[in-house]
Amino acid sequence: MKKTTLLLFLLFSIFSYSQNLNMRKLIFDAEKGDAVAQYVLGDCYERGHQVNQSYTNAAFWYSKSTAQNYANAQFKLGKLYADGLGVEQSYSLAIELWEISGYKGVVESQYNLGVTYFYGKENINADLKKSLFWFNMACENNDEESCKIINQYKQ
Repeated sequence: MKKTTLLLFLLFSIFSYSQNLNMRKLIFDAEKGDAVAQYVLGDCYERGHQVNQSYTNAAFWYSKSTAQNYANAQFKLGKLYADGLGVEQSYSLAIELWEISGYKGVVESQYNLGVTYFYGKENINADLKKSLFWFNMACENNDEESCKIINQYKQ
């Protein structure tokens, strides 16, 4: 029993050490300007994965990655702006970021734009033509929910 406990403790320690090394490398790469590392670090902060959860830090790292035109970071930063998490809520900035990443093929951005233009938000007017444009783009990228919506309007 003691050998099993010791073995489990050693395996857990090795695993933890390995994760710490990976996190240190991720932070190092993000600080050196790697856009993908900045995006991943932002995601870690957003989810609280191996770091204390912080929307402010998530927004910081997504912003760094967004400045380098990384499409997935543009989507995630737009989501933070839409929800007002870690940044002052701004649907205008969310729309701007989602349009940039939506044209790059980020399906989540395309879908969010479809929904936002369908219902409208604060200073964003509902616009069925824009909504269907974005739902159609998302459908072309195999988003099932967007395809259902497009098919309803074809009938």
